[in-house]
Amino acid sequence: MENKNINSNSDKFNTSLNKLSIELTNKKVSFKEVSEIVTKEVCLVLNASRVIVYTISEVEKVLKAEVAYEVYTSSYIDANNKPLKTRVKYYEKLLNEKTIQINRIDSSLLVNPQDYTDAFSLLDSLIRMSNKVIGVLSVEQDMFERTFTANEVLYLGAVSDLLVLGIHSNQDKLTKEELDKSNKLSESIMNNLQGMVYLAKYKANYPLYFVSLGAKTLTGYDPVDFLNKTIKIEDLLSSDSVATYIEKKNKSFEKGVPFEHTYEITTKDGEIKLVFERSTFFLYDEFDNPVEIEGFITDMTEENHLHEAEIANRTKGEFLANMSHEIRTPMNAIIGLSDLALNETKLDYVYEYLKNIKSASNSLLNILNDILDFSKIEAGALDIIPEKYSVHDMINDIATMIYIRIGNKPIELIVSDTDLDDYIIGDTGRVKQIAINLLTNAVKFTKSGHVFFEIEEEKKNDSNLILTIKVTDTGMGIKEEDLKKLFKSFQQVDTKKNRNIEGTGLGLAITKNLCEKMHGSINVTSIYEKGTTFTAKIQQKADSSEVIKKPKKNTNLKVAVQLKDKILAASIIKKLKYLNVCYEENSILFSGVSHIITDELKSNLLALENVQIIINVNKLINSSAFSNVTVIHGPYTTMVLERILFKISKVEKNQEDKKLVLDDCSVLIVDDNEINLIIAEEAFMKYRAKTTTVDNGKDAIELIKNNKYDLVFMDHMMPDMDGVEATILIRKFNPTIPIIALTANVVGEVKKLFDSAGMNDFLSKPLDFKEIERVLQTSLKDNKYHFEVN
Repeated sequence: MENKNINSNSDKFNTSLNKLSIELTNKKVSFKEVSEIVTKEVCLVLNASRVIVYTISEVEKVLKAEVAYEVYTSSYIDANNKPLKTRVKYYEKLLNEKTIQINRIDSSLLVNPQDYTDAFSLLDSLIRMSNKVIGVLSVEQDMFERTFTANEVLYLGAVSDLLVLGIHSNQDKLTKEELDKSNKLSESIMNNLQGMVYLAKYKANYPLYFVSLGAKTLTGYDPVDFLNKTIKIEDLLSSDSVATYIEKKNKSFEKGVPFEHTYEITTKDGEIKLVFERSTFFLYDEFDNPVEIEGFITDMTEENHLHEAEIANRTKGEFLANMSHEIRTPMNAIIGLSDLALNETKLDYVYEYLKNIKSASNSLLNILNDILDFSKIEAGALDIIPEKYSVHDMINDIATMIYIRIGNKPIELIVSDTDLDDYIIGDTGRVKQIAINLLTNAVKFTKSGHVFFEIEEEKKNDSNLILTIKVTDTGMGIKEEDLKKLFKSFQQVDTKKNRNIEGTGLGLAITKNLCEKMHGSINVTSIYEKGTTFTAKIQQKADSSEVIKKPKKNTNLKVAVQLKDKILAASIIKKLKYLNVCYEENSILFSGVSHIITDELKSNLLALENVQIIINVNKLINSSAFSNVTVIHGPYTTMVLERILFKISKVEKNQEDKKLVLDDCSVLIVDDNEINLIIAEEAFMKYRAKTTTVDNGKDAIELIKNNKYDLVFMDHMMPDMDGVEATILIRKFNPTIPIIALTANVVGEVKKLFDSAGMNDFLSKPLDFKEIERVLQTSLKDNKYHFEVN
């Protein structure tokens, strides 16, 4: 049952304390030398950024750095300017506690907060001599927030005691009283260590003469039971393992090497525990013969369970990665072939069949994504990746997606998105996921009426803001007793009533976790059979280069709003006010009007000269015959309204009408699946690419050696040589060609794997045309593509 990883993690503290005890008491060293020994040892054992010994001036109430050891340089550094010495409030707080742990440094504890930006987390222990505080032993962690374990806290406390012992031991003369104090201190340290510490004579059966108080917690027996031989360590072992234990112990000592062994014991109460024991010589006679042994036995049961859980998590992660690949590969084929067939078919009923196949496939893909996200959350592997993003572009993307999901349902999507910065910093993908989850639920559980999508900003300071996403529906509502189930995994409320509504029951659990990951929260209010409101608040970073710019008054514009839906009309009027545009509601004469927003095309409207008509419809109509008509097949967002009214070139309908075209561009597609190659080749033909396909990594390498390609799309998982291996070899002779990973594996840190191999980007399967175009624009030179109007 030996487990080296567990053993090494458990015995390092005891081994370190034994080492320090010998080094600090067996030779004469100064206070500085004692501090150097301690700071280096603690830094390496705790794997910290740096460890510092401070002394305290009671008069000035400041901490002065004496010795500092840093892991980055593996050396002692000049600690004179460490700003901990200015922390008066911190000093006062520290005096009230033996050890103190601080995560994310509290600036209120600093005299000069701007001085101290290095460490994320601290673990400090007081150094006391004769009941007087003389200093602090401080552990610092940079780059990331760290929570120190209970064992690490105990270890640091014991080291600070040993530091004092070292100072005592190296004074020129030790009185008997001081010697007794030192002995008591050593005994106290051993009694405070977790597990059973013992000292024994090196003779037959290794008789014990000291056993720490930890023996009681570990075995159920008092230390005196071991000292008077009422019970022996061997008595705790099963009868068939005693012989192995004694033989291994004897052989270790005969060879002069430490004895290390993992085994099971039965405690006084009959509990089975897995323990690890280590013992070694620590005292020798004048002829250098060993005479005494020191050792410890520590409980490994919990760590073994954690280790088993870690293996189980790793196995689950590998399974999920394989599942992702195995499911996404055929999904890529189904969705890809559906897209190709939809573009070719002329028969209405076949078109409907194919559309339903694609819709069902996308639903299955959404379920898979939920399961994978939930698994990442369970494994603590769901990352938030901040970047600068356009708030209005994000809102428009979300609203358009939800509008399509509404389809023919008699639901109006109302978007409130005024007074927002153009750009902020955060994980736009995860923010979208929160909004889409809430809006999708609203649409699913609403038969008719309205879904309100509101986005608001609240500035906390120059660098932080709170983004509020509020979704209100006029749907079936939630019973009060069901509200507590909402954010639990794999649960849907009122399952009998909602049995025909699709979903895994993971969406809100994932949403809640995402909000918390972004230092936010989510809450819900609901009236049964009336409607529900979800409010998510998340923290984002303000972009200092961007401020809310109020549009200037435009006296040339006057908009008439003539809509049956009064709530939608009120929402549009709010946007017109924000845009500083003159407006009339339910106008009949239309005098001086430049634009009309309506939901009906009437002959008297079309007869108006020099008036632009914006029509909101839920179904496609042919407006090409009317040059003055703009059709919006989606919700009115502030961005869309502004673009249409102010004739900004990037109008919504132009986005659909423009297509990206490649110019004399050669693309190599590598995939071991024949259907995937057909789909990818057809997809890139849409952009007029010159495509070459190959089904393995080795042939891809030869093609790249002998031909010129502008872009390579490389499948990740292939037999014999996968895409990562092939890319590493390609980079040896061609470091510049853009290589994009094609992957059905979206679990774990796959992006880091691609980055380390030298890949430029990746596309997840099933392929998405928006993502393909993003990659084409970011990976190709400007002269390799252009846009054409359909």
